[in-house]
Amino acid sequence: MTEYIDNFYSDNLFNFDKRKKPYPELVDQELIFIDELFDDPIINSLIAPEGYSAPHRNIQPYQLFRMEILKIIKYPEISYRKFCTDEYFGKERKQNRRFIRLPLNTKDQVHHTELCHFRTSLSFKQLMNILVYILHHFYKSGYLENTVVHGVDSTELPSETNYPQCTVKIKGKKIRIYSDPDCDCGKRRNKRDKSHYVIGYRLHTLTAINPSTGHSFPLVSIVGAANHHDSLFLKPLIRLAQALGIDMELITADQAYHDKDGSILEETGVYVVAPSSEKAKLPDNILESPVRVTCNDLCEIPMIILGTSQGVINDNYYFPSTTIKIPVLIVV
Repeated sequence: MTEYIDNFYSDNLFNFDKRKKPYPELVDQELIFIDELFDDPIINSLIAPEGYSAPHRNIQPYQLFRMEILKIIKYPEISYRKFCTDEYFGKERKQNRRFIRLPLNTKDQVHHTELCHFRTSLSFKQLMNILVYILHHFYKSGYLENTVVHGVDSTELPSETNYPQCTVKIKGKKIRIYSDPDCDCGKRRNKRDKSHYVIGYRLHTLTAINPSTGHSFPLVSIVGAANHHDSLFLKPLIRLAQALGIDMELITADQAYHDKDGSILEETGVYVVAPSSEKAKLPDNILESPVRVTCNDLCEIPMIILGTSQGVINDNYYFPSTTIKIPVLIVV
């Protein structure tokens, strides 16, 4: 993406779309930041449909894209029909009109049906192109300098319908069918004042962690039905992130994402650091209470800790901001 952006204007003698100062109509700092971030011709090239011809269009794809961004940030609760009216894009709404590049001296507007069709017409490839474009600017911002750690976690997205439309039995197994056929009933982690089950989806998100600041930034997410185990989505999430150009070496996660068989490390080259499962069976040479570790199940003499070392894990990986203690055990 960096090479694509750097070479985008290489064939042009002049860049007429580039401006030096922000528009005076834009006073909202958030909108000013987003307006300066987006390059309209590049956005057009990433989301334009096949056979796109700018002279034959009154409204360009980048304008519809800007309208979607404006609606999500400022007016998420209203419908498309109400959004595309004089109440939000009349001649007196100069900031909104300027942000989506509508002329200020006319009453031209975007019809709500065109905006509705735009979002549904975007392909997965076009959405990924926009995501990579945003990630390109995010990495250039400097917020992820010296970042070597990533994290994965999930959150529930409950559906509005909390009861099934019908229930059928297939091969002796009960199947519940909800109004949203993609959602399902899954277990929820123990949380106060919440039921043990959730009907809907689970959002699995990969974040970048900056050890020097302690801040984490969401990068990419995958949505699945709530009845699927979290571990099923770790490998697809890593592969998707790698396909987008995100470089990863170490991922920290909870018990649900544990790399039990080492297949994730073998296939993706990414280390997954997660606490062992509470349901894991201890080896025969380890006594849980009181904690005693022997050399093997035939040994009766427990090991003792003589000291600890910290900082260096091995010759290839070093985490200066993270203290890792390694117990040194001997048999007495």
